[in-house]
Amino acid sequence: MAKKIIVKEQKRGCIWLCGVMLVVCLVIYALAFALIIAMGVAIWFLMRGIWRSMVANKPDSKFVQFGMNMTPQTRKILAGIASAIVVIIISGIISAAMPQKEGKLPSGSEQAVATKTEKKDEESSSETVPEENQERIDAFVNNFNAASANPYVQDTTFDPSDGDAPYHPHRYNSPAYAGSKGSHGMSGDFELTLIACTGGELEISGSLTNDSNFQTVADMIKTIMYCEYPDVDHTELDQKLDDFVNSDYHNFNYFNSSNLDSSYANGGEFFLRLDNLD
Repeated sequence: MAKKIIVKEQKRGCIWLCGVMLVVCLVIYALAFALIIAMGVAIWFLMRGIWRSMVANKPDSKFVQFGMNMTPQTRKILAGIASAIVVIIISGIISAAMPQKEGKLPSGSEQAVATKTEKKDEESSSETVPEENQERIDAFVNNFNAASANPYVQDTTFDPSDGDAPYHPHRYNSPAYAGSKGSHGMSGDFELTLIACTGGELEISGSLTNDSNFQTVADMIKTIMYCEYPDVDHTELDQKLDDFVNSDYHNFNYFNSSNLDSSYANGGEFFLRLDNLD
């Protein structure tokens, strides 16, 4: 009776694969090393051939005479050294001509750290802008209270970029109001709204809470402008305010100077948009 033959399959593991890869790498390395040696030997034989040709054809040459003073063994050694130098030079040229690998890309953790740092810088910057805008309002209030008989008394603060906030400007969705600060309060009979914008500008809206006393409005505008721009020529401002008080219409639209081109007054209300001259 025939015997039953059982063939067992043997699975080769990772160690076998690593061994194969190691052998392949060694073979490639050996081939490259053998190629370099072969190139050096070829150059050595080429030099020996050139030497024999010079000895046969130009025996009176000074170079031939100098070489003939050496022993054959010394000439072979010098030829070997010269061959090695030539091989090294050729290898360096080939290596320099090959395209270099691109720089190592940052790992996932490094990218995460970089992203976190950028976010932290952005948050720090976004926190700085409102603080600067608040300082802008505080500086104006201090200057105004030092010059005005009726100091500004704040009753509330608000976010001008919020469309649902009180006293928000008509252009509240403008980028100029991102991170801005708003303050509302009273100065005597005037209701004042202050908005410090991100570009350093200060918007001041004012209105009389009682009857429209045009001279009082003009005096308020003059106090604000003189506090904000003490060193500027106020000739145009004074003329505008005189016309505002004495004319039949009691209004003016804008000034010609660049820092006042958004300002106007109409009866008991006014609006000033003041650039930061600093």
